[in-house]
Amino acid sequence: MESSLITCDVCGCHKREVNHWFTSKRNPGRSKITFDTANAIYRSKSGVKHICGIQCLNKLLSQWAMRAIEAEIKAAAAKKSEGNDESERV
Repeated sequence: MESSLITCDVCGCHKREVNHWFTSKRNPGRSKITFDTANAIYRSKSGVKHICGIQCLNKLLSQWAMRAIEAEIKAAAAKKSEGNDESERV
């Protein structure tokens, strides 16, 4: 059965017929993540994560949000540092 080949990218459990799965895809270069109900179209696409249920979806979303927040903090700190470097030169 093909569904036994699908594994949750968050917790590692295997898909069974009665599971209610989701897929997610991060859009490189953008602060965006897309979630959808799982279907056969997404099984082989690269960059698509398989998620076995709401609990793992929430975990993945939380991880993504933390990385996005950290990236924004680093970008703001770098921008502030550049501003301080320029003011010291004047």
